Amino acid sequence: MLLSIIGTGRLLSNPIASELLPAFHARLSRDLTNIGLGHPIVFDLEIVDTTHSYEPADGIFTVPVTGIYVFNWNLMTRETSGMDTTLTSSQGPLGYGFVSNADVWDNGGNLVMAKLTKGAHVWLIKAATYGSFLHERFSTFSGYLLTETD
Repeated sequence: MLLSIIGTGRLLSNPIASELLPAFHARLSRDLTNIGLGHPIVFDLEIVDTTHSYEPADGIFTVPVTGIYVFNWNLMTRETSGMDTTLTSSQGPLGYGFVSNADVWDNGGNLVMAKLTKGAHVWLIKAATYGSFLHERFSTFSGYLLTETD
């Protein structure tokens, strides 16, 4: 089947699947303070969740289909409140992020690709003792399926 891209006259030889692929995007609904070491950072304001696989009550994404996933997080801290984070899964750590402990508001995070199996859980934790503040509007967590695998 060929699909026309509206207004261009171009055709797609591999049309987009009618079924939505897993994707989510969430942010904080309020500033977070006093986050404990090893505790999940719960992004409680769900913006997008195509397969209802992200749970804003606990910040955990449950992998709905085995495949390669891309995750991105961005955190904003206030002056002298940097933070180390680990993207964690039930299959082990997936990646690490850092926001500097500078004398200014700063942001940081990471983008990670990982092969995950159906049913695995993925969440972000605070990975060091320092850092006690995350800004609500500029702290986000997202993920999506890049491709299914066996």
